[in-house]
Amino acid sequence: MISARRLTVLVGILGAILLTARAGADERCGCSTIDSGDGEAYAATFTPDSVFNNTFKGKEGLVAFIQQWTGKMNGGSRRHWNNNLVITPTAEGANGSVYLMLLDIGARPPVVAAVAKYTDVLVKTPQGWRFKTRNTRPDAPPKPPE
Repeated sequence: MISARRLTVLVGILGAILLTARAGADERCGCSTIDSGDGEAYAATFTPDSVFNNTFKGKEGLVAFIQQWTGKMNGGSRRHWNNNLVITPTAEGANGSVYLMLLDIGARPPVVAAVAKYTDVLVKTPQGWRFKTRNTRPDAPPKPPE
């Protein structure tokens, strides 16, 4: 039989996992809100005092990031593909990590534009699980053949 404490931890981890699958009032995940260019919905997956990539702070910063992403970084032709999610409970909520493959769907055929790893700090709020911090660490390009 599972203890009440362990069940509480498991339920919390499930909530944090669901944040990556569906978050915000409209039930869309964070990356689908990036891909659609919806800065308000993207910001809704974060806490009000959040930080993304050590640069974009709070709702205003996150909305500005999405505007920059779609307007200057070819974001409208990119799709995020996340995999290998790891969630670890902490006293404050949870830490997470997930691999990212960014596809350029403007190319024919589509090509991999970048690969990276997100590292997250997740907290439970009255609105559900939210990102407190999210950082993207790009993978190094492969070494040229010798």
